[in-house]
Amino acid sequence: MGNIATWNTVYQDIALLIGEEKTILLYQAYKGTQVAFPMRLVSREHVKYIIQKSYPKCSINQLALETGYSERNIRRLLKELKIEMVNPAKNAEV
Repeated sequence: MGNIATWNTVYQDIALLIGEEKTILLYQAYKGTQVAFPMRLVSREHVKYIIQKSYPKCSINQLALETGYSERNIRRLLKELKIEMVNPAKNAEV
């Protein structure tokens, strides 16, 4: 496909990350298609699984750091899963 210096910049950047051969395969598979990469690598369904497995052993803050989701989103997923949130202040009194 010619000299890499003649490629569009985005393909040059990709080639630096994954190599020329794989970039050509990527180009052939997706040319003409707009591709947007989600901000998070892990799916929402898997984050729910992590929450079910780890909460309340891990705090909401720890889950947020581990998954890349905000604490607000972790709380929202807890509600969706119908998992009762542990109130840390309440537990300290006991």
